[in-house]
Amino acid sequence: MTTSFVIAAPAIPSLPVVGDSKRFPVNRIYCVGR
Repeated sequence: MTTSFVIAAPAIPSLPVVGDSKRFPVNRIYCVGR
């Protein structure tokens, strides 16, 4: 069974897991700098 959307769904933001080929989904990514 597949889901068909009327509009394209946004990509899920994710970060790579160190030492693994898998990724971890995140809601927000905060960039803190000077």
